[in-house]
Amino acid sequence: MPDQKKQAQTPKTKAQLQQQIDSGNNWFHPKMMLGAAVIACIGGPIFWATEIHRDLGMAGFPWDLIVITVIVWFFLYFGLLAAMRNVAGQRIFAMQSGWKKGGRGDALAAAGIDAPQAKAKSHALSGQHTDYAIVFKQFDDRTVVASSYDLRLGDERVSYSRVMLETGTSAPRILVHNRGIAEHGLLGKIKQQGLAPVSFEVDDFNKHWSVFAEDAKGAFDLFDQSTLDYFCSNPSEHIQLEFCGELMLLWCRGGGMDRKLDLFKQAQAIAVAVPDDLIAPITILEDTPDDAMG
Repeated sequence: MPDQKKQAQTPKTKAQLQQQIDSGNNWFHPKMMLGAAVIACIGGPIFWATEIHRDLGMAGFPWDLIVITVIVWFFLYFGLLAAMRNVAGQRIFAMQSGWKKGGRGDALAAAGIDAPQAKAKSHALSGQHTDYAIVFKQFDDRTVVASSYDLRLGDERVSYSRVMLETGTSAPRILVHNRGIAEHGLLGKIKQQGLAPVSFEVDDFNKHWSVFAEDAKGAFDLFDQSTLDYFCSNPSEHIQLEFCGELMLLWCRGGGMDRKLDLFKQAQAIAVAVPDDLIAPITILEDTPDDAMG
């Protein structure tokens, strides 16, 4: 009886989530407009009084106050719409594809992944941050987990998406960096972590990718011709990648579900390209739910 009740509720739940996505796609949402306007009418004058008016000492009618309030409302309103659309898309993806949802915290712990080597040495896991929007799924004896997290780069707060999958082996410690991505202090961090640059005799690869490894032989074993061909054919993929002990990790800027789906596809393709004795192939996505993309 409980199972029948759960099955009866599922279509209604999915319909409600789809309605949230549709609301996110439709810019006109009166209740949210009103809520954003109330917050903007409070936050805009506070910012104007403490920052703009104090610095400029402007007299007369405060046109700048009106402009600032409208700008605050605009970014707040459309930010809320995007967030609502993204959360609903993630829930639909989990519901349709059999993925489980986690809360906030440690994504590896939420997925039940024990990876002592990666936790101790991984470049990607070395920063201080909290994972959120966590989804995970077990594929036979291997688990894949995806999450979002925020980093503060100078005065800017940047959202990232990350996918981690169990390799099934003990992979050599290798960091693959896309040269199109600027990461402040990267070389200094890598040197401190005991990684050294590795160069390959493929100019097209070296033009777009940098490889750093704890052991050069491990890098040459992993980057066989099939692996090099894959990365050469995907030079504009703005991802970073790390192999470390029990895990392969991929991450990129942007915290939306579309970013996670893209990382799933990349992880699946890379697992096929690299030698099977280092990372066994895995099918993460058989069919991507279109409505999960929003």
